[in-house]
Amino acid sequence: MNGTFSLLLLITFSTPVVPAEKNEYKGSEKHLATIRGYRIKIENEIEEICRDVLDLLDQSLIPNASTGESMALYYKMKGDYSRYLTEFVPGEKHNPAVISAYNAYKIAAYVAQTEFKAAHPLRLGLAVNFSVFYYRILNSRDRARCLAKRAFDDAKAKLDVLTEEPDDDSILLMQLLCINLTLWASSGSGEREGISCGKTRHTIGARIQSI
Repeated sequence: MNGTFSLLLLITFSTPVVPAEKNEYKGSEKHLATIRGYRIKIENEIEEICRDVLDLLDQSLIPNASTGESMALYYKMKGDYSRYLTEFVPGEKHNPAVISAYNAYKIAAYVAQTEFKAAHPLRLGLAVNFSVFYYRILNSRDRARCLAKRAFDDAKAKLDVLTEEPDDDSILLMQLLCINLTLWASSGSGEREGISCGKTRHTIGARIQSI
């Protein structure tokens, strides 16, 4: 599963490069046709990977989930892989992918809030990705900001009363929430932002973050 996810990330982040290449080959229909063919090939590979993972989740992993943690994880994964599809699949496939992602995230959120404390990495990771889904796919920006801010504030309040060192994954995910909140507040200017996240500080180029 990790290998599949890494491959998906590699393919996904290569996709935005393709349209940019058009400027280099302006006026050359042959090169543009090659680029279009390459993009279609990439998108087909992404779709095949996503659907394979979604089939595995629906047919095996989710029906056999025996704990709240596994249920939350698998529904989060279903939301994530459905969201990946919404980024590029055409109209007749887009809406079902959006609905699938939304429903899966809602179930995962309910289970995570029931099973885990606010600073648990799985609950925070879900908040990161669900808020990105609201922002980028549903264009519900106020809802995205509200979800991300509540998750960050709740986790920070929990960490503030801890006597031991917090989980590194929790801190990283809180940073991602903070990065997105700062980016969304600045309307995505593309400038570098200094992000202060309580006990940590992180500077990163402005780009919406998900996991």
